[in-house]
Amino acid sequence: MKYADLSIFKEHFSPAIHRIQEAGALDIYSQQLGSIDLLTSEEERVLGRKINRVLTEMLVYLIDSERGLNSLEVLLEEYLALHQGRNSLAAKKWGLSEPPQYVENLVVTLIDTLRVMEHLNQREAPEAENLAWNLAALVAALAVGRHKLVALIEKPDVYLRAPYPKRGLQRYFDLRNELVQRNLRLVYQVAMKFRHTGVTFDDLIQEGNVGLITAVDRFNFHRGFRFSTYAMLCIQNVIKTALQKRYHLISRPSYLQEKLAKIRRAETVHINRFGKRASLAWISEETGIDVATLERIRAFPKSSLSLNQPLQNVESDDLEFDLPDKGEDASASAHQLQLRRLVERCAERLSDKEFLVLRLRFGIGCRREHTLQEVADQLRVSVERTRQLQKAGLTKLREEAEGLVSPDLL
Repeated sequence: MKYADLSIFKEHFSPAIHRIQEAGALDIYSQQLGSIDLLTSEEERVLGRKINRVLTEMLVYLIDSERGLNSLEVLLEEYLALHQGRNSLAAKKWGLSEPPQYVENLVVTLIDTLRVMEHLNQREAPEAENLAWNLAALVAALAVGRHKLVALIEKPDVYLRAPYPKRGLQRYFDLRNELVQRNLRLVYQVAMKFRHTGVTFDDLIQEGNVGLITAVDRFNFHRGFRFSTYAMLCIQNVIKTALQKRYHLISRPSYLQEKLAKIRRAETVHINRFGKRASLAWISEETGIDVATLERIRAFPKSSLSLNQPLQNVESDDLEFDLPDKGEDASASAHQLQLRRLVERCAERLSDKEFLVLRLRFGIGCRREHTLQEVADQLRVSVERTRQLQKAGLTKLREEAEGLVSPDLL
């Protein structure tokens, strides 16, 4: 085969190679998610029990150290103080029938008993080990937040006598990562609902992953509920918060973002079905939003414009140079403030009419500067007399302000 004949293979394979190169990372990501099955209810319970078991074992190591026990006590005091007088919230989060005051007394009793046994050199007794396990199990059931407990366990300086739980931490992070990976499809499903918000899909995926990790660290497996239900709620809340605070130059409330997404979906459905733009009446019937609200929402700008955007007709000028500047010039404002202070300072040397003429003419304490005719009409004198009063007042100001302010000011 000649060398020139290689062009045949190039023409044959180049379209396929080009299509492979154009395959986005999100397409590959979605294909990988298709091979990951969501956890069933039983699998979630089994994985949750494993995580709780590993966390309880590490808490026992932490309790066995005096510094670790003190650090855990401080964390529990701050956490339980937030639930005092909020029995319904505590019962909802913990799944315990006892009120927060009873739980706090129980925690304090267990910690004090362990300290007494430590003082009596009975820390190695079976009773002390049972107390440590009971305290660790109670802490794990209180939904303090596994990320806070793990951050406390990871500190090597709290372990003086007990060994550092290196294997336990590795086992915990392996189980945690497994729980995150097995629920990544939930992030994809929630992100698909917000794909019409004007934010790139990969950004929605990243924000949803943050919500999934938050759900993994905070979910209480002792309650027996489905983790996926709680994770969907956390993912949705994190994405909504991110859309409201980060991805818009002009922040909009979350309820308004939801309405905009509904309107965009309805418009897309109408265009795909009928091939033309939908009317307000049809969108109102489809989304349940009244026509008046739709008109106000449609009046919003579709997107933001950059001030550095070049004009259509003039390539050298930017948009910011074509917009009228209604703001007050900085130098003029500084001169105005300096002149006002000078007039107020020299008010004793000026007559009442001279003081009034200067205030009106230069807009000192007024909304705007007045012309000689307007000042003359207010004082009921001629324009020439007004000019004479202005000249006399400025002469006195120049004499008083000589060497204090710029000569160009007067």
